[in-house]
Amino acid sequence: MAEIDVFHQLHCLNSLRKGLIHNYQYYWGDRYGLDPPIMFSSHLNHCMDVLRQNIMCHADVEVITYDWRETQLHPFPNFGINKKCRDFNAVLEWQERTKLQDARRHWYAFKKPDDAVQLPPPAGLKALGKGTGWHKGDGFHLSVPTQRLENLPHGLECSE
Repeated sequence: MAEIDVFHQLHCLNSLRKGLIHNYQYYWGDRYGLDPPIMFSSHLNHCMDVLRQNIMCHADVEVITYDWRETQLHPFPNFGINKKCRDFNAVLEWQERTKLQDARRHWYAFKKPDDAVQLPPPAGLKALGKGTGWHKGDGFHLSVPTQRLENLPHGLECSE
C-alpha cells in the first residue's frame, strides 16, 4: 500500500488548520483574548491558503509506502522519503546579504501616490489600519526564522 506525498502534505496542512485553536492561548490569548482583530484571522487564512497553493502547485508525487512493522496490526507509513531539495541555508544566507536594511522604517515611510492604480480590497476587508491588527501600533507583526537550520531530527532533512 502507498500514497502520493502531496496528499499527505495537504492532510497535514488541514490538520494544522483545524488544530490552530490549541496554540492560540499560548501565542495570542494574552494580547487579544477571545476577540482578535480582523487582520489576525485574515492573515492566518491567507497563510494557510498560500501553503495549500504551494503544496498543490508543486504536487510532490514521491510515494509513501505502508510497511508491516513489528508490534503493529496494520501497515504503517514509512515517511523516510529521500527528497532532493534546494539548499535552504544558502537561500537564508543570500537573503541576509541582499535584504533591505531597516525594512520596517522604509515600509512605514511608503505613501500612496495620488495617481496610484488601486485594486479593490479582498472580500469583507474594509481597511487595514488602526484596530485591524495590521497597524504599527497594534503590535501584530510576524517574522520568519533567519537562522541556519541545522541538526534537524532524522527524516526532516533533505539530501543535497
